[in-house]
Amino acid sequence: MSDDNVVLLPVKPKHACTGELTIVNRYGGCQHVHFLVDERASEVTCRDCGEKLSPIWALAQLAREDSSLIQRWSMLSAHVRLLEGRTKVKCNCCQKMVTIPSGASDWKIRDMADRIRREEGF
Repeated sequence: MSDDNVVLLPVKPKHACTGELTIVNRYGGCQHVHFLVDERASEVTCRDCGEKLSPIWALAQLAREDSSLIQRWSMLSAHVRLLEGRTKVKCNCCQKMVTIPSGASDWKIRDMADRIRREEGF
């Protein structure tokens, strides 16, 4: 194989970043994290910038937040159930209270969290 068929492209090397790092907001402008709901007018307004928002978008944001809170709650409940009554014991040698590791793996906690969500009807 020869190098006769190789075409060199004019590529400029990128220079290393110098100075401070800047966080760039991908979506530009306000993130509409806080919004006001006017039930009578069926309108949603951003509390930070005042822009009118889609009620469906606001509902989706609330549902997404609720879903993540439920998931976090079930994971914490699973941890509590696995640790109930097994947090500390008295050492026979030194007579001090010693913390017992839960021994629960991630999959066991996730499995129990799923079970808790089903029991609670989420």
